Parts: sequence; C-alpha cells; structure tokens
Amino acid sequence: MRALFARSWLPALSGLFLGLSLLAQEFFAVSHAVIFFAYIPLWLHWLKLSRPRDFFVSGWVAQFILAIIAFNWIAHTVAEFGELPWPLALLVFLLFAALANLQIPLAGLCAAKFFPSTKFGVGARLSAYVVAQAIAERLFPMLFDWHLGYAWFYLGLPGFHFADVIGFAGLGTLTLVINGLLAYAIFLARRPSGAEARFGWAWALGAAAFLFVGVNALGVWRERILPPPDAKVNALVVQANIGNRDKLLDNDPRYRGELVARHLRLTGLGLAQARARGQRVDFAVWAENAFPDVITELGSAESHFRELQDFLVKENLLLLTGAYGFSD
Repeated sequence: MRALFARSWLPALSGLFLGLSLLAQEFFAVSHAVIFFAYIPLWLHWLKLSRPRDFFVSGWVAQFILAIIAFNWIAHTVAEFGELPWPLALLVFLLFAALANLQIPLAGLCAAKFFPSTKFGVGARLSAYVVAQAIAERLFPMLFDWHLGYAWFYLGLPGFHFADVIGFAGLGTLTLVINGLLAYAIFLARRPSGAEARFGWAWALGAAAFLFVGVNALGVWRERILPPPDAKVNALVVQANIGNRDKLLDNDPRYRGELVARHLRLTGLGLAQARARGQRVDFAVWAENAFPDVITELGSAESHFRELQDFLVKENLLLLTGAYGFSD
C-alpha cells in the first residue's frame, strides 16, 4: 500500500488540482487559480519514469480523480433522468470517469514513446509533455470538452480578452506552457549543484512570469481597442422552479395553468424590481419549452394563450420563449 501511494500521490494531486479548476464558479471561485500549476505534480512524476506503461497508468490516475471531482453530477443525472437505480448509476459514472479524459494518459504515452528519458534531457521532455497535452486536447473526442482557458475568464484576468485572437483553447495552451516552465523551475531548484541549477530555475520562473504578464497586457490592450457597441439590450431572464414531477404533469392540460402562472408571477416580479431600480427591460426570456402548449389560438382549450397574450400587452413586453409545435 505504501509503495502504491508513493507511485500515485503526485498524479493524484494533479487530478485533484484539475478537478478543482473545473468546479463551478459560484461554488469555489478561487479554485480556478490552480490551472497554473495543475499539471506540475504529474509532469514531475513523469520525469522519474522510463516505461511508457507507467506514464499511461499515472496519467490515468490523474484523469480518473479529475473526473470524480469535476463531473460528479453525472451520477445524479443518470439516476434522475435516466431513471436508473443508484448502484447502476454509480457504475455508469465510474465507467465515464475511467474513459472520459484519456487525452491525459495518451499524451504521456506519446511523449514517453517519442521522447524517452535515455535520449532527451529534462527540458526537451517537459516541452514534449506540453505539446503532447495540447495536441491531445484538440484531437481526443471528449464528451464534455474542457481545457484550462476558460478559467482565465472566471478568475477575471484581463488576459481572457485576448481569447478573441487565439481562442480560449489558445489560452489553455499558454497555460500548459506556464505549467511546463514552472515544473522546469522546480526541477532545477531541487538539483543540488551546478550553474544550470543555480540560474536555470530563475530563468524558467521569469519566463513563466513574463508569459503570464504578457498575455494579460495583451488582454488589456485588446479590450481598449475594441469599439464601443452601437446598441445594447436589457433582457429579463426568467427560470421558474419546475421539478421533474411538474414536467410530467405538464402533459395534463389541467395542470399547465399552474406552470404558466409561475412564469407570469416571476416575470411580473422581475419587471417590478427592474423598474424600481430604474432599469429598462427590452424583452424577457423564458427557458426552453416554458410555455407548455402551442403559442397560438390553435392550441388546446387550456393552453392559456390568451392569458399570456394579455399579460404581454399589459406590460408592453416582448417575450422570447420555447413552446410546443405541430408535427406532420
């Protein structure tokens, strides 16, 4: 057990960091900051390895823990909407966690094959890890596509404005480069002696800092040169609490009135609050098929179309919503 822990704790730490970086912004906002060192434990571990199989296994450990943390909601989704018993839903989730992010172990496997430790130095191998991971993120068919770039936006870093030039995927690649430079600095700082160890770590750390500051400076520049918008709109987004039982009951025409009434009450409340603050509302948005019938007088007798129409006329409001339709 001790040997297993010794072999796995660094990959597991990377999995923990990557999982935290993908948590919802409202849950743990600071967690996104780990993107700048999330891969470092795994890559430092890879520097100690020589067999490609070990690269894959340790990378798999990292991606498995990442999936357990970041995609835990899949278990609930499978149980709730797939209507599966919880033991089976957990098995489905574990299968997903085992396969969902194989781009990480595959990147390590490719780097180990083409840049073996017997032929290449530390700098070249870390560069290979960065490049392999960046390519794998583009090519591997992820069910829920993710990378490290979006965290720049959640962190409020000005560098996210530069995404309109290189894309958020490009920001993710630059974040991988920062991880690689910091990993190189840590490796050199831990070496006992030598000029490279004394000064190389400072060069690598400085390069990472320069890249971070440079991207943010470019983001500030990009924001300043953007032309002001020629118009803007204020939308009132309305999302009523419609549970699964309610969604089943919307097939009953007698219950549809309650669903419509909830949205009308919330819309009226939102309009009142906006007007109290002196804010203009250009239109309202109801999610998906919030109106449980056809929005025409051709709907069912209980469609509440007239009620909706009267409300919109009274409030002088435009509404964007989904509803039911006719099929041939």
